Amino acid sequence: MKQEVYHPTWLFLSKLMSGLLHPLWFLFSHTKYFSAFDKSKIKKIIIGEYHCIGDVVLIIPALNVLKKSFPDAELTLITNPDIRELAEEMKIAHELISFQAPWVRGKRKWKLWKNARSLAVYLQQKSYDLGIDFKGDLRNLYFLWKIKPSFRAGFTASGGKFLLTHPFDFPFQLHQSNRALSLLNKLGISYSGSTEPLSLPKPKDSRCNQIVIHPGANHPERKWPVTNWMKLIQNLRQTHEIVLVCTKDLIQDTEKILLGCPGLETFKGTLLEFSCWLQNQKLLIGPDSMAVHLAVALDVPALSIFGSQNPNLTRPWEPYGHILQSKLPCIHKRKNLRLCSRCLASIKPKKVHEKIIEIIPKGQSFF
Repeated sequence: MKQEVYHPTWLFLSKLMSGLLHPLWFLFSHTKYFSAFDKSKIKKIIIGEYHCIGDVVLIIPALNVLKKSFPDAELTLITNPDIRELAEEMKIAHELISFQAPWVRGKRKWKLWKNARSLAVYLQQKSYDLGIDFKGDLRNLYFLWKIKPSFRAGFTASGGKFLLTHPFDFPFQLHQSNRALSLLNKLGISYSGSTEPLSLPKPKDSRCNQIVIHPGANHPERKWPVTNWMKLIQNLRQTHEIVLVCTKDLIQDTEKILLGCPGLETFKGTLLEFSCWLQNQKLLIGPDSMAVHLAVALDVPALSIFGSQNPNLTRPWEPYGHILQSKLPCIHKRKNLRLCSRCLASIKPKKVHEKIIEIIPKGQSFF
């Protein structure tokens, strides 16, 4: 089955580089591969997940398993600055470290590379027992190797087996959240008991039981057309209270929506403020993006609108997660390996409205 996680060209080049480096690495660094380790000796664990906000939300179940499986260990999470405040409030790790990786989102400034080196040196001094990376990116694995945990576990999707003590094949067909749990399972780490639900402070904004529209996504090919959002909102406003989320990266889109939907209520605030407010809402609607995963993590129903991409890899989890996707195969010339804005645009507002009626029980309108 065709993989839809990494671009084939990137995988080829990364594996080629890995293959060239492996013999040289073997001469200077004799990596030992292990099949198991003494769990009782694991006192300090470090996890790297610093790409997108949604990526961090999706590994929360794996972080919970680690905390339950190693109750006496200190869990450190390296994450991107955008989610640090929320992650601290959620208490998903004992220590949070902000890190803007220079190889993420095309940011290759010299200062970021210098900061990455300094952070690796600092973390190396903390002598971690176990380091884990769920991404499978060669650059991530090299950064983990620089931190020098006693045991280093991760996937080798793009090469780098020699950088790990516990390398595993990448499960391309698994949901992103399940991939993280799968890696832990391969390490002999699992937890079948219940975990504590996420809890956030009471929001300052008292508005509740609303339908939340979050049109944002980190890739333009994931965005549903503004005209579709306007038509959907106009239909929903007849029976429900609607709030549009406005963020800095959505200024142009939200301004157009507000022009087409005069008087529409909006929400503006930090990610933490949004999350606190979101936990009291009726439903969130958005594309395949961070917001729908955050809603589901807070036990808020969410509807995600998909284009051509395989929903089995990133869909919001049931029972709170719902999806709507075009049933027709993609026939368009795409700019992206798996995303297609034209397939996404083919999903009409009427279909989304019908799906919302299925999700929200009768009698939950404000009339």
